[in-house]
Amino acid sequence: MVDTRSSESQLVEFEPEIEQKLKQIRKEQREQREEKAKEKSEQEEMAANDNNDGAHRTIQDFSMPQFSSRQSCIVFSELDATSSYEIKDYVINMLPEFSGDENQDASEHVDNFLDICGTQNNIKGVSDEFIRLKLFPFSLTGDARTWFKTLPARSITSWTQLSNWMLPLMVIYWVKNQSKLLLSLRMLLQIHLNGIVEG
Repeated sequence: MVDTRSSESQLVEFEPEIEQKLKQIRKEQREQREEKAKEKSEQEEMAANDNNDGAHRTIQDFSMPQFSSRQSCIVFSELDATSSYEIKDYVINMLPEFSGDENQDASEHVDNFLDICGTQNNIKGVSDEFIRLKLFPFSLTGDARTWFKTLPARSITSWTQLSNWMLPLMVIYWVKNQSKLLLSLRMLLQIHLNGIVEG
């Protein structure tokens, strides 16, 4: 038995005015699409309004980057009412940069950082710890800065805590250097053993 095209498709009721029926079907499909698009746009608008505390947003608002108001991981101590301080641009520019690359040593970075902070000890009413905590984020770049931003909000209250948070980075650096050293020793041993076997 030969299959024909008409045997596989569903039979459609005969309509003398096929053009009108086709227009009606297309109109219903268009209305369904428009209804879905309208619902989707209303949901997006409601979500945008929820994120913006119910205020209507303009096109310019949507085109502007959104910045989160993330709290810092550092809790700063209160300063005396009589004390005032200002961090000069040149101090920030003098800070050593640490990105967490494998060729950088975290403990060396901390030592260099403390040396620079030691030059800022003449600010009346401001402790060394306060200055260290204020300046430290400016010394981080790249992966180290990303890591720093992932620390829990308001989790660091002292320089000791912050340096303890840095300890894993120091260990990672040490392990990477030790594994490079072991790899180099293994290669030298292999070359030496190959020389003995061949000789």
